[in-house]
Amino acid sequence: MVAGSELGPLPGPPLPALLDAALTRFVDRFQALIEQTPHAELRLAHSSNVLRWLQGGPQRPADLVGLSGVSKQAISQQVARMIELGYVEAAAHPTDGRAHLVQLTPRGEDAQRVVHELFERIEAEWRAQLPGPAWDAFRTGLVEVSGTTAPTT
Repeated sequence: MVAGSELGPLPGPPLPALLDAALTRFVDRFQALIEQTPHAELRLAHSSNVLRWLQGGPQRPADLVGLSGVSKQAISQQVARMIELGYVEAAAHPTDGRAHLVQLTPRGEDAQRVVHELFERIEAEWRAQLPGPAWDAFRTGLVEVSGTTAPTT
């Protein structure tokens, strides 16, 4: 208990454990569903760190680092793997000869669509477990405490 706190003992597991368990459950469900699609080799990290940031058009790898919040090495590895799998391609930057842009291929665009559908499906499954105003409050609360304004896919 925090000094000076009058809250008493926590009503169950600590918040970090609950958030971690929810994320693990989401990732496991996502992997189970994506493996039933033509994009079985994708991982949630590919979507979170690369696909979601390309929905508005090509990005420089350095921009993906800033947007995703992961290391340059992680982005480099993920982009290389996604190029190898045919989801993205690297093109010369039109105005900066030293840089290149990462852009979706048609396969990447399809993967982006499938991932979005899977996210909606998982959210619908969770909404069924926590119906009505409880779900709305839960989701709104997560947005508020996370400060998230990022793209949804």
